Amino acid sequence: MPSLVVRGRRYGGCPDFLCYLEGCATVAMRSMTTAASHLQAEHAECTRWGQDPRPGRTPTTHAGRPFRVFVYGTLRRGARNHALLREARPLGTWRTPPRYTLFDLGAYPGAFPGGRSSVAGEVYAVDARTLQRLDRLEDYPRLYDRERLETPWGPAWIYVLRRPPHRARRIPSGDWLRR
Repeated sequence: MPSLVVRGRRYGGCPDFLCYLEGCATVAMRSMTTAASHLQAEHAECTRWGQDPRPGRTPTTHAGRPFRVFVYGTLRRGARNHALLREARPLGTWRTPPRYTLFDLGAYPGAFPGGRSSVAGEVYAVDARTLQRLDRLEDYPRLYDRERLETPWGPAWIYVLRRPPHRARRIPSGDWLRR
C-alpha cells in the first residue's frame, strides 16, 4: 500500500491518515470556535464604545446614549470648524493625561499617541449623525484614527494621527489655540 508523508510524518495506510485528518479537524474546529468568540467579544466592545468595526462606518446607536468626543483643534469653541458641533452638548474643558505629542500641521493640529504632552481641549456629547460629520472632517480612518480616552464625563473618542508627521512643528504646551 502506498504511504503518504504529511509535515514530515509518514502514514502507511488509510486508517492512520484518517486519524490524522480527524485530529486536524478537531483542532481546527476548536481554533475557529475560539476565534469566533474573540471576534464576537471584540465586536461587542467596539459597538459598546460606538465604533463600528468596519473602517469608515459609524453605528447609528449607542445604547440610546450620546457619544462623547474630545476635540483639541479646529472643532474647539471659537475655532473655524466649531459649527459642526452646533447640535452637540458641551460637557467641559479638560487636558488629557501626558501621553501624546501634539503637532502643528498648518491649518489644523494632530495628536499622536506616545509622547509626554497633555493635550488641551473640550469634551462634547454628540449624536451619531454629528459623529459621522466629524469622521468625514477628520478623514477617519485614513488620516486619523479614533482612540478611546477616559475623561471626567466618561469615555470619549479622541482623533489621533495614524502616522507621525515627517515635517511638523511640535506644540510643547499641548494647546493648539495658544501655539
